Amino acid sequence: MKTIIREAAEDDIDTILDFMKGYYEFDNLHYNRKKLRATLQEFISCRSYGSLFLIQSIDKPIGYFCLAFGYSLELNGKDCFLDEIYISLEYRHKGIGSEVMKFIENYLKKKHIKAIHLIVFERNTGAQQYYTKNGFRTRGAAFMTKSLS
Repeated sequence: MKTIIREAAEDDIDTILDFMKGYYEFDNLHYNRKKLRATLQEFISCRSYGSLFLIQSIDKPIGYFCLAFGYSLELNGKDCFLDEIYISLEYRHKGIGSEVMKFIENYLKKKHIKAIHLIVFERNTGAQQYYTKNGFRTRGAAFMTKSLS
């Protein structure tokens, strides 16, 4: 199957919000469409934050992913957080995830990004195995978060 990956535009926000609903349900995350719409609009409007992409088959959108840029002294430069990635259920296990990961790595190398990070919930062992197979490693540190809003 031919997969097309392109940067998302403001016109794609409703489509991405629909995918986010599926992703958030899968990971038991709170979904607030109004807040997420505002967050997506801000993210798309400020290129320094990162890049938002739509994944498409020839005839329709099938997923999305978000790359958020940062900087790490420890890792010697620019880094990236694969903040979210979602592919519709009917398109999983068809090699699309591998195609997307290859695209991400090439994209980030062109931008001189030194490392990519992601979070996988402990209960999602399939995703953990997939990312380990694709070169991701735990670093013996706990990823911790404190919400400021």
